[in-house]
Amino acid sequence: MKMYKRVIILIIVFLIIAGVSCTMITDEINIVDRTIHDHYKVDTKGQLIVNAEIGEVSIEKSDHHVSDIDIDIKKEWKSGMLFQPHSKRWIKDMLKDLEVKIKRDPPDVRIDVKFKRGKRHWKKGLKWLTVNIQLKVPRGYEVVSNGNSK
Repeated sequence: MKMYKRVIILIIVFLIIAGVSCTMITDEINIVDRTIHDHYKVDTKGQLIVNAEIGEVSIEKSDHHVSDIDIDIKKEWKSGMLFQPHSKRWIKDMLKDLEVKIKRDPPDVRIDVKFKRGKRHWKKGLKWLTVNIQLKVPRGYEVVSNGNSK
C-alpha cells in the first residue's frame, strides 16, 4: 500500500510541475513597437545611407527604372517560453528608446537607428529585440549600410 501512495504522490507532483511549465511556455511576450513605412522619390544618382546600431537590413533593387525608395522598419520584442527577463514597462521603454530617424538631403537619404541612452544601457535585453529594415531602391541607387545585410 505504501508503494502505491508514493507512486500516486510522484504522479501528482509531476502533473503539477508539468502544468506550471505549460503555463510558462504559453505566456510569451511579443511586442511590436511600431512599423515605419516611408516612400520617397529620389534622383538615381544619390545614395541611401543606413547607420543601424542594431538590426538587419534587407535590400531589394527594383527592376524597372523608377526613382522611388520604399522603407519599412519594424521594431519587435519576442521573449517568453521559460524565461521573461524584464517587465513589459522595461521592454516598452527599451523600444521607445530605440530611435529611428529618416533624413532627406537630396539626392541622398539617410536612416539612423540608434538608442538614445546607448546600446550598453540595454545590453541585457538585446537578444530578444529584432529590428528589420526592408528597403526597395532603384537599380542604380547606391546603398551604404553598416548593418547586417541580406
